[in-house]
Amino acid sequence: MKCQVLPILLSVVAAISTVRAEDTDQPRKPGSQWALDIDKVLKAKNEDMAFEVDAAASSGKMAFQGVETVDGIISCRTRMDIALKAKSLKAAPPETKITRADWFVSVEDLLPLDPAIPGYQGSMKMKFDCELSIPWSNGKSAVVTIKSAREKNGRSRPVK
Repeated sequence: MKCQVLPILLSVVAAISTVRAEDTDQPRKPGSQWALDIDKVLKAKNEDMAFEVDAAASSGKMAFQGVETVDGIISCRTRMDIALKAKSLKAAPPETKITRADWFVSVEDLLPLDPAIPGYQGSMKMKFDCELSIPWSNGKSAVVTIKSAREKNGRSRPVK
């Protein structure tokens, strides 16, 4: 069984980003927090995910942390945290059992208040922890553990 963890995680992040952009169109005050709609995340990208998510056991939240001035640009700091639990892998044989499959994604962004001003500063942290039990024809099982962590920081500024 071939397992590519990073494409799975990036698929989840793409879905989350789509829903997060839609959700933040509502007026919010600095310091406010709100639940992220997991069902919207799953509907946005579920067919591309290599796993079935247990929506009832998953959660997410957004926070508008505040307004800051960075390099003379008034910007909004937001943070999104999400935890997903998988209940099955689509490409795995049906007899494969998931002992645990947890994805944790945290994204923090600093975006200019004026959308006409280009610029971005942010970070993303992803963690994946999975344990599978795959039965063999001799009655025994192989236990496969997959752990992955990725951190990414980015920044762009207007060209002067």
